[in-house]
Amino acid sequence: MRWDPQKAGRRVHTTLAKQLAYYVTYSSGAQMAADLPRHYADSPGLKFIEDVPVTWDETRVLSAEVGDHLVMARRSGTDWYVGAMTGENPRTLRYPLSFLGEGTWIAESYSDGPDTDYARNPEAVDVERSVVTRAGTFTAALERSGGQAVRFRPAAPADLRGG
Repeated sequence: MRWDPQKAGRRVHTTLAKQLAYYVTYSSGAQMAADLPRHYADSPGLKFIEDVPVTWDETRVLSAEVGDHLVMARRSGTDWYVGAMTGENPRTLRYPLSFLGEGTWIAESYSDGPDTDYARNPEAVDVERSVVTRAGTFTAALERSGGQAVRFRPAAPADLRGG
């Protein structure tokens, strides 16, 4: 998605991180990538699009209020994916990680950043990697019409050594 301020009236009014969250929260990812492949080449969200599966083994709604927000977790194989999104109001959502299995997990998150604004800077995405366990919680700081997409995968020994 290449945002052109001159054509701002002809685009979807969400942040890029919310568009990534759609891959988890919607049943089909086809409508989110309906564009020229070159438009995704330099996007920080391309890795998430490449990794996210198209079929799911399990789905859990972690938090939801109609017209307000949604946090959904889906499992494919051993990996979990979470999509979080909000409507017209920015908000911070915290959700438990109790759906994860035992052990240590790597969280790769694609989130609205401090400079993200759906009207002026919708493509700003913060990409972070962290180590989590099922005893913890995860935070989604969402801008208006914003989102977060996260892949949780079991940690390999090399992940924990930093290499």
